[in-house]
Amino acid sequence: MKIAFLDDHPQLAETFAKMIRKSFPDAAIDCHGGWEDLEPVLVGMQYDILFLDMRLDDCLGAELIPAIREASPNTRIIVLSAFAQQDLLLKCRQKAVEEQCILAHVRMDAERDIGTGLSDLVEG
Repeated sequence: MKIAFLDDHPQLAETFAKMIRKSFPDAAIDCHGGWEDLEPVLVGMQYDILFLDMRLDDCLGAELIPAIREASPNTRIIVLSAFAQQDLLLKCRQKAVEEQCILAHVRMDAERDIGTGLSDLVEG
């Protein structure tokens, strides 16, 4: 299984990756800090799952979904949110529904629960 994270906070992405590795030790997991890092490898990697940060430095993560779909049509996209900004959540929820993606809100106060929740998302 090939999994990627696109998150502009590398430490957070690495932490999430470590959590998933506990449940899926054979998974190949890559972390990308921005679209400019992910785009060149996306076609070649054809990730099974992409965890996409809802709010990146230069755009909403959900705005990248069409380009991700074009480059890697079979990748399951999970848009992650750790913030409860209603306007952004609504915009991303609408985009996620249109693009048949999952929108998952992550509470940052319980590491064990986050790890379990991420693993559940990977399992589908």
